[in-house]
Amino acid sequence: MDGSRALNYLLAMFLILNICLGIGNYQKNIGAYQLEDERIEYIMDFLAEQNVSINTTLPKSFQPIQEIEVTPIEYGTVERDMLVEKVFGSDRENVVITQISDEGPYENDVRVYQQNEQTLAFKINEVVFSDNAIEINEASELTEKQALKYAELFNERIGFGKNGKKLKITYRNESFGASVTYYEVYNGLPIFGNYLRMEISDGGVFRGTMQKSEVGAKEVSKQPIYAVDQALFKLFSIIERTDRELIIEDIDLGYSRGQLTERHLLKEDAIPMYKILIEGISEPIYVNAYTNKVK
Repeated sequence: MDGSRALNYLLAMFLILNICLGIGNYQKNIGAYQLEDERIEYIMDFLAEQNVSINTTLPKSFQPIQEIEVTPIEYGTVERDMLVEKVFGSDRENVVITQISDEGPYENDVRVYQQNEQTLAFKINEVVFSDNAIEINEASELTEKQALKYAELFNERIGFGKNGKKLKITYRNESFGASVTYYEVYNGLPIFGNYLRMEISDGGVFRGTMQKSEVGAKEVSKQPIYAVDQALFKLFSIIERTDRELIIEDIDLGYSRGQLTERHLLKEDAIPMYKILIEGISEPIYVNAYTNKVK
């Protein structure tokens, strides 16, 4: 009996030792790819001297990341019908269907469903909702809490991200109120091409844009990425300077396609990029986290 107890004791000690070593190695590995507070303070002080302020939390982790593949979900008959029923009801009362020509390079027809002041416009892999009954108030007093509630109610109606996938929610003040964007998340990172973006004024969501893709892992090894302070140095080196203060509103690390300016129709690689929002600039700036080049 004593021998058995001694053996069990030794086995327990062995397991505890291995667990402790595993935790230590994990923390050591994670710590090696964490941006230290001193580096964050340095980049923020440097930018402040150049009249640039950062009004957001910087992503600290820069662990190696694997590429993924994204395939656009095209809105065919089945997908259109499901979404039309969600928005306008199964009976589709007073819904008028028209087709207009897409002004894009592919010249595809856009199918538009309209019910009173609300419309759903279906492009190949993009849906645009609009509600002309909601007044766009340039002197909006919309609060963040109200905007997020409007966004939640609209998403319940649209059904974006209702497949069990995690979502990342971003908020931005706008002259008309706010914009709220839901991104699907993969491996802990938002997918910038899988989103529901809602433009919101005092009366609710007056415009919503949605794109979705199927996502899969790519059979390649993880690659090292640049830390966010290096991305900010790169951005500062190319951005046009003015006398006014430049305010960086948000910085996020996520997945994005390499060719951002082209229409997304086929399966493509998506790589880690820093998405940077600057006050007064409507379009975000993307920095390739692998190469530290601005897109």
